[in-house]
Amino acid sequence: ADSLRGIFTSWQYDMAWTAYNELNEPRMSEVDRFASSLFLYGSVVLATDAKYGLDPGFSLAAFARALRHGHNTTHVIEGASEGMLVQNASLIAQLISDFIGQPQPLVGRA
Repeated sequence: ADSLRGIFTSWQYDMAWTAYNELNEPRMSEVDRFASSLFLYGSVVLATDAKYGLDPGFSLAAFARALRHGHNTTHVIEGASEGMLVQNASLIAQLISDFIGQPQPLVGRA
C-alpha cells in the first residue's frame, strides 16, 4: 500500500537531491563531524533506481565522500524495497537498537 501511496511522489527525493547537489556534501560532512548517522538502503530500491535511470552510485559516492569521520553506519538490506520496514521489521529494529546503543561522538561540542 505504501508503494502505491507514494507512486506519484517518490521521485521528489531524487529530484531534490540533484537540485541541492553542491550543498549536500559539505553540510553532511559538517554534521558528520559531531553526529552519528544510520543509513539503511534496500537492495531492490537501489536496483530499481538504476533501472529507471537514477544513479544510486552517485548518491552513495557523495555520502562516502561526506561521511569520513567514522560516525556513520550503513547497511544494504538484501531484498528490501521501499516498504522495507514492514518487510524486515525485526531486522531493522535490531539495526536501530544496535545503532542507538553505540557510544556517541563527543567532538565538535562547545
